[in-house]
Amino acid sequence: MTIFDAQAARALARRSLSLGDCLAAMKRAVLHAAQVGEFEAMIGLPEALPMAAGQSTNNAAFLIDFFSQLGVDAWADAVRHAERAGYAARPAWRSAATGAAVEGLWLSWYLLETTEFSNDVPPLLMPATVAYAMSQAEQVHQRWVEGLKESIRKAALQGKPSVSVHDGVAATDLAWSKRREILQRAGFNTELLAGDRGATLVIAW
Repeated sequence: MTIFDAQAARALARRSLSLGDCLAAMKRAVLHAAQVGEFEAMIGLPEALPMAAGQSTNNAAFLIDFFSQLGVDAWADAVRHAERAGYAARPAWRSAATGAAVEGLWLSWYLLETTEFSNDVPPLLMPATVAYAMSQAEQVHQRWVEGLKESIRKAALQGKPSVSVHDGVAATDLAWSKRREILQRAGFNTELLAGDRGATLVIAW
């Protein structure tokens, strides 16, 4: 009698994934990373896939062959679409009984690939150029916040619970919400005070 165990269930689920499912997972990961100023994202697989010794190669071609050999065609196609959209793809590794396993894949867009699209076949994944522009825009806010480190450190050394920073940017500008979001992710509390010439941000800890 054949027993349908957890491993068989995972294998069935892996083969049942559609191209749309894989591309959606890629899109979510890329958007999340770009929105915090990162230039690469890791997309995890439902389960780590063991790799035979001697197969290791850190590029998209390896991933496509690896997924195809295991019958995970949706992931192989998704990597092809990611390449077509201008992303660089490489496997995400973890240790396993066989020596190594692929637990996911990395997509990066800090070195943009030159990609041409035909007008009648649009890319199925957000182009890497769009992700790059999003990351670059977010980096502006990251650098502004990083520039506050010394002011925060000096205030903390003096025993102060907060520091105020003035900027000529109007309080209604979207830049303030981005800056506050970054600071709040780092555990700071913020309050924005509008002024005649810009605004003042109170950063508390």
